[in-house]
Amino acid sequence: MVDVTQKNFDDITAELQTELPQTLFFSIDFEFSGLQSNRCSKISLFDSPEQRYHILRKCCHDFTPLQFGLTLYKYDRSRRVYESKTYNFYLFPSDYKCIRRQILFESSAAEFLTNHDFDINKCFAGGVSYLNEDEIEKIKTEESYHPQEIVLSNVKQDFLERKLEQIGGWCGEANFGETFRVDCHSWGTRTALEYEVTQRFKDVICVPGDSDCVLLLRKVSSCDKLNHSQNMEHSEERRKRDAIGCGFIFKLLSSSKRILVGHNLLRDLLFLYEKFHKPLPESYTEFKRNLHQLFPRIFDTRHIINKLRVELRNHPEYKEWFISSSLGMLYSELHSEENRRLLYQPTVTTNTSAITGGHTEHNAGYDSYLAGTVFIRLGHFYATFKFHSTTVKPFHFNDYIRDFAVFQNNLNLIRCSVTHIDLMGEDPKSIRPQWLRVRTRDRSNVDVNHVAHVLSAFGRVDVREDGKTSCLVAVPSVGVSAGLIVAMETHSKYMVTRYTECCSLIPSASLSKVITGLEMSIPIACAGFVFFYRCQIYKFFKRLF
Repeated sequence: MVDVTQKNFDDITAELQTELPQTLFFSIDFEFSGLQSNRCSKISLFDSPEQRYHILRKCCHDFTPLQFGLTLYKYDRSRRVYESKTYNFYLFPSDYKCIRRQILFESSAAEFLTNHDFDINKCFAGGVSYLNEDEIEKIKTEESYHPQEIVLSNVKQDFLERKLEQIGGWCGEANFGETFRVDCHSWGTRTALEYEVTQRFKDVICVPGDSDCVLLLRKVSSCDKLNHSQNMEHSEERRKRDAIGCGFIFKLLSSSKRILVGHNLLRDLLFLYEKFHKPLPESYTEFKRNLHQLFPRIFDTRHIINKLRVELRNHPEYKEWFISSSLGMLYSELHSEENRRLLYQPTVTTNTSAITGGHTEHNAGYDSYLAGTVFIRLGHFYATFKFHSTTVKPFHFNDYIRDFAVFQNNLNLIRCSVTHIDLMGEDPKSIRPQWLRVRTRDRSNVDVNHVAHVLSAFGRVDVREDGKTSCLVAVPSVGVSAGLIVAMETHSKYMVTRYTECCSLIPSASLSKVITGLEMSIPIACAGFVFFYRCQIYKFFKRLF
């Protein structure tokens, strides 16, 4: 595994440009500065896919990716092995011109990373920067402004003239090599002053100060000024490339149109899109469409394993397989002695041993390698499982992709109303049980926290308010729902009923208004019917006599 920092970023970029065209697929993983910010709602079983997208979208805006893992896989036909190369990018969002960055840490995330030996100093000291396309456009717009177009107030214009007069006096007396510092108080004033100095003084150059509002001047010879101008152009171009950083890696990956693989991939893809490509769109549908255009073939190993479990239920010989969805556990299980009994088991070679101190989970590079290798091993397992023949044969990568086609472009969702999202069309219907409603037996106000505490005995359920006298409960399975209803029948304080589907379509805040409106309209409607039929009876008897 190769650790990537600013020092070797150019070399790795050139290597990726060569390696990607030969790649079958690549796998990714991220480590973040946080997962749940205070301004984001907590994820729950109540969430629709669109609601979940908007929750995670806010989190992506608030937090920073600290590590980006990328593993490339290709097949060596002569050796009949899959070769993998893993790159572990340390990231740090540097400031550049008008782009100013802040890093927010969630304390639990920092503690988690520390417990897994994450080296945060590598991020701060040499992390690779990144800019998305909107940020690059913002910089281009700023660069397109001519200093003469900057409008200064009368006060700043007077300041400019005073400083130019001081610089003129200094320049007349200074020797070559001497410097003069000017505090300009604003970026606009500094830019305007720098332009005027360059135009008026032929033996003065401007050098970077310790902030954007400071201008340092140095007296030099004409020859030195020419060399300085050329060096500054080269240096500025270098700074711009360094600032774009992983934004260029994103373009390499998306333009390759290779298969993208990951484990529990949705959050990783959101960060990949937001930080390296463009700000996440407001529209959930637009996000799905754009992501599919960037990466037409995506596989989420967490979604695959969840579906395989369902398919294997009717096969007792696989009863104990794939109990855990953890990436590390899956990797261990697929490399176990029992799994090795499958004939023609694929071999994967790796460069992960290159990292000092071995490899650990929750290192983004290593986790990307685990995800890609699990994908290959799962492909072989599933192809063997689906191959109904007494004749055993070796399988190729295309066989894996053919059998996995049903899982393509489906991303797993944790604790949501649906199990996954579909990037190519409509999301699946919910298979979760009907919501439940909890009320007190004396119709008094409900304490949601107390209800959540009472129901926690039945497993991981989610509770939310539904007015003052009731709350709603979302449960993960039919078994939990049925058990909860039966058990709560004898509860001294609370009673539980099923929440009707028609009511669930009406916002809870509006439900009481709807009910009140119905109560008022029913008597009026009845009176209208009585009046109508009386009139009809009167007309009938009038014609009769």
